[in-house]
Amino acid sequence: MTAHSKLATTLLTIAFLTGTLASCAGAARHQGQRHVVLGEAADSFPSETLSDWKTYALQIAVVHVTSDSRLPGHAEPGEPGPPDIGRTAHLVVDRNLWVAPGFAPRSEMDIVVAGWRIDHGVEIESAIEDSPRIEPGDILVIPFSQYEDGSMTPLSTHAMVPIRADIPAHSDAPDPAVSALAGKTYDEMAALIAAAQIDPEAAPYMKLKPFERVRAVRGGS
Repeated sequence: MTAHSKLATTLLTIAFLTGTLASCAGAARHQGQRHVVLGEAADSFPSETLSDWKTYALQIAVVHVTSDSRLPGHAEPGEPGPPDIGRTAHLVVDRNLWVAPGFAPRSEMDIVVAGWRIDHGVEIESAIEDSPRIEPGDILVIPFSQYEDGSMTPLSTHAMVPIRADIPAHSDAPDPAVSALAGKTYDEMAALIAAAQIDPEAAPYMKLKPFERVRAVRGGS
């Protein structure tokens, strides 16, 4: 999958079914003099609880962001230009908190993240609702799974525990998994993840790949 197509599937849809990144009307957050517009995205995998993380992730890791780069804009059919421009962020793993049996954990990876929303020709920094704006220097705990092409992806845009983030998530109600791990040491996080149970509905499908597993649980959708 090319970086351009990953922008379409990861930033604009972030789901197995087609979806659209839409700017939340009037939604924005400010960090100093920085104005960040918020968008929405559908989830690839269930990710609200530690049980979800244990069921659908292949690797749960502490990562730091070393660099980012701009992606080409993606214009929707009939539109004069791209409404959004994404970025790739390069992540390096500092520590694995949990790895699925039989999976060879990655030591580094690239993921697609929000970049800019274009409004009347002006680029405004963007982020996904309930997610930090991922930038070089950030340190996060993220559960990773895989797309069909084998590329790594966070379970969802909001399944992230910021250890250090210049522009943190704007959320009044973080996911239970994020709340459970927030403020804990890495050893405490690893213990909580280890104690989490597999979702019973997914238990019959654990030999499937994660994207096949979630489809089986959802009834083949």
